[in-house]
Amino acid sequence: MPITARKSELAPALARLREKQAALLYDLANEIAPAELSGADLSDAALRRRFLALTAPVLPDDVAEVNRARVTADIASLALSDRLTLCRILAERAGLAGCGEDELLSVLLPQEPQEEMSENRVVYLRSSYSDEAFLRFSRVIPELRADYASSFSAVCESVYDGRARLCILPLENDTDGSLSGFRALIARYGLKILHSCDVRTAEGQSTRFALLRRSLSPLPTLPSAHPIGRFFRFSLRPCEQASLADLLTAAERCSLPLYKIDAIPISYTEGDFTFDVTLCAGGDLPTFLVYLLLHLPDFEPFGLYAHHAER
Repeated sequence: MPITARKSELAPALARLREKQAALLYDLANEIAPAELSGADLSDAALRRRFLALTAPVLPDDVAEVNRARVTADIASLALSDRLTLCRILAERAGLAGCGEDELLSVLLPQEPQEEMSENRVVYLRSSYSDEAFLRFSRVIPELRADYASSFSAVCESVYDGRARLCILPLENDTDGSLSGFRALIARYGLKILHSCDVRTAEGQSTRFALLRRSLSPLPTLPSAHPIGRFFRFSLRPCEQASLADLLTAAERCSLPLYKIDAIPISYTEGDFTFDVTLCAGGDLPTFLVYLLLHLPDFEPFGLYAHHAER
């Protein structure tokens, strides 16, 4: 029998199997969390323990040793698929499906206290390139007012201490790639990326600058601001139960393509690296954020931000 005919015979059985699997996953979701759920509940430690216990891969005892590696990999892949389905169900129950990015941030991710100042004061270490970055960001955020600091640490301290709402720092360049010293400053002072832009130097090289604040919540933008891309950037330290490969597969299945990834040497501890991961936003972000909260809760968000083209 031709393989196409055989596949046609199997299609109804496979459809029934998938339908039964979907019903089982909804039953499993009922065991993990109630039918009505709030976004805050997704950070509950007890809910996370139930999620991990009920979605742990189980290898049958009677698998032949010669097949064990392949079967283990297949079961792990199915377990990841089931986890994402459960995360999608939980996101829907929490009312997150179809939410805007602003609401997702406020519900799911930790927020710094809002600044009380009314003006958009921006602090940076002045140079011709940072001046150009300020002009670019002025086309995005209304009524920016520049102020200057004597060092990059002073730039960050101005925002951390509440003397300024925003600051500008370089993130990376064509020569050195990611600038680990500035990444360390961003982490030390708990800053979050709101926008980024590239500035071309006289030598034809490009430096990427970021506009940052203490809160993940975005500021109102000008109607003329049209970003060429949006990114979600975070850091994490993979573990045995949640590998970097699993994370990237989960992101791909949520239609969040990988933009870049950095292993940060300054965070190397006891044989483990902390990775900075930047994904292209715009896919199923609610499901992916729920997956992070339940499966990798120690991740640190650095920003959900827009990138603007050179002009």
